[in-house]
Amino acid sequence: MEPFGHALHLDSLARFASWLRYDDNAPLWVRRGYVLGGISWFPVTLLILATALTLNPWVAIVCVRSLLGCILSAMLLYGAGRWLGRRNLMRLRQKVGSH
Repeated sequence: MEPFGHALHLDSLARFASWLRYDDNAPLWVRRGYVLGGISWFPVTLLILATALTLNPWVAIVCVRSLLGCILSAMLLYGAGRWLGRRNLMRLRQKVGSH
């Protein structure tokens, strides 16, 4: 089973994040979730669906929370790759690929 196998069910993601609907800082939490999801290779499509189910889908679309989260995650991962350099990324890839 994958490390996040138990959390890959849309219903469990929506239940877990249901408290966000009433939190004033929901946009900030959603962006942080996307960044952490990107770092941990969590499927972004499930994050987008969980965002739409947790928050009002129209609010999620209008506020572009999922898009901002994806962009922040991509920027962070690109920056990390640039900082690490090609040689270190290849070594990391070999270590991760061997598990």
